[in-house]
Amino acid sequence: MRRDSADLSAPDGSRVDRLEGWVVLTDEQQAWLAAQVAAGVSPTMEAAVQQAIAERMASEAAGIDAADVAWLKPLVDEARASVMRGDSFTLEEHRARNAARRALRG
Repeated sequence: MRRDSADLSAPDGSRVDRLEGWVVLTDEQQAWLAAQVAAGVSPTMEAAVQQAIAERMASEAAGIDAADVAWLKPLVDEARASVMRGDSFTLEEHRARNAARRALRG
C-alpha cells in the first residue's frame, strides 16, 4: 500500500514530495525501530528511520566515519552503565561541588 505524499513529512516538518518505494527491513531492524518508538525516542517507526538517515547524512557531511569512532563505543557503554548504577551526579551537584572548592581556595 502506497501512502499519498501529502501524508508524509520530514522530521523538521517540511513536506515530503514523494515516496519512491518501500524499504524491506529485517526482523531485527523492525524490532529496533519498534523499541525506539516504545521508548519515546521517536514518535513513529517512519520518524525513527528518517532520524537515522539524517544522522548518517550529517556524519558523512562532517567527514565522520563510523570506523574512526568505533573505539568510543565501549567507553560510551561504560558511561551509560555507570549512570544506570547511580555512579553519577547532577549538574546542580557538580556546580555545588565546584562552588565549595572555589570557596576553600578563597
